[in-house]
Amino acid sequence: MTWVRPGWRLGVIVSVAAGLVAGVVVAVLPSAPVVLTAKLLADRASAAALTQPAVSPGQWVYRAVEWNNSRTPKGMPKTFTEAGWETADGGVTYGDNYSAGVDVGDNIPSYSELGSLPASPAALDAYLANIGNSGEKSAPDIMGMAAFSVIEDMLINYVLPPALEAEVYQALAVIPGIEVDSHVTAIDGQAGVAFVLPPTPQSEKLEIILDASSYRFLAQASWDSDSSFYETAVVRMVIVGAPGSAQPSLTPPTAAELLAEQA
Repeated sequence: MTWVRPGWRLGVIVSVAAGLVAGVVVAVLPSAPVVLTAKLLADRASAAALTQPAVSPGQWVYRAVEWNNSRTPKGMPKTFTEAGWETADGGVTYGDNYSAGVDVGDNIPSYSELGSLPASPAALDAYLANIGNSGEKSAPDIMGMAAFSVIEDMLINYVLPPALEAEVYQALAVIPGIEVDSHVTAIDGQAGVAFVLPPTPQSEKLEIILDASSYRFLAQASWDSDSSFYETAVVRMVIVGAPGSAQPSLTPPTAAELLAEQA
């Protein structure tokens, strides 16, 4: 007897085999690398910021900062490190020759104003760009540079509330002309990624550098029109219970302790 193989069964076998081959081909094809855009970097940094604890304005913070200034006079070191204690609002500092903290006249919102800043990233940029502005209108690149500069000053001087820190990263992402550098090394050797504001005829190149793994704020850098280079890197930042300690603690100081330090 001669057996005739039904045509439909042969078709099914061929189809299944073709599907298996296609599956194997898809499985071995490499996936396309993720391009780190300003929006993606902002989303990652915002998510990281929201995991941080909220602290009171008077909470003590230990901070070690490394500075680089290419204009340092000849014979003097171009890089030096400074460490000390300050409150989260930058209002009170503790430590010999510790120069961090917010100075009178700094063009950044006061800590008490932070809760009333605009919630929209674009509106926040517009608000920050106009701090210290006498009211005259400026070109978009000038406004973007102004907003960028205020944001980096807020990040370096304050311990921002988590929700606001998340918002300022979103505000950076919508500044016109903003770019991303996926491979940056801070002056202290830490690997980072950066929001980059390219130079314009009116301003130098600016960078806000985040840790490449944790996306926490790491450093800010700038280049003048004469190629002079400046960078401030946060080598270490720890929330502590009192000045003089470098051990993590979320215990805020008492009113009496704050008055004593201010005195």
